[in-house]
Amino acid sequence: MQHLKPGGWFEHVEISVVPKSEDGSLAGTNLEKWGPLAIECGEKFGKSFTVAEDSRAFMEKAGFVNVEHKTFKWPIGPWPRDRKMKEIGAYNRVGWDEGINGWAMFLFTKYLGVRCLALVFEGGCIDAVSSGNRKRSKCCVPR
Repeated sequence: MQHLKPGGWFEHVEISVVPKSEDGSLAGTNLEKWGPLAIECGEKFGKSFTVAEDSRAFMEKAGFVNVEHKTFKWPIGPWPRDRKMKEIGAYNRVGWDEGINGWAMFLFTKYLGVRCLALVFEGGCIDAVSSGNRKRSKCCVPR
C-alpha cells in the first residue's frame, strides 16, 4: 500500500478454476469434477486456487475500501449465440486445449496419485491417457 496514493484505484483480475453453468449442463461431467479437484490439489500443494473467490476479502483485509467485485461470463467453446461471446469462447477453448497439461499434470500426478501420460480437454470433458496401458480413459479421478 505504500506505493498507492490515497484516492487511487487498483484493478485486479482473477479467473476461477471452478467452471460454472447457468443451465446445469456441467452436472455429472468431468469438467464439473475439475474445479473441486483443482482446489483439492492446491490445498495439498499448500497454495490456494480459490483466489478469484477470495480476492475481495483479501483486498479488504489489506486495507482497501470501496472494493467492487464483478463476475463476468467467459464461455469455454464457441457455443454462445452472441457473436462476441462466441469468439471469446473459441479463444478460451484453445487456452483449455493447450493449457490443461500444464495446469494439471504435476498437481494431479503428485498430489492426487493420478497416473496419466496426458490430459486432454475435449468437448467439455477432461480425459486422461493412462501411462500404464496408453489407452484413453474418460476419468482422471484417483478415487
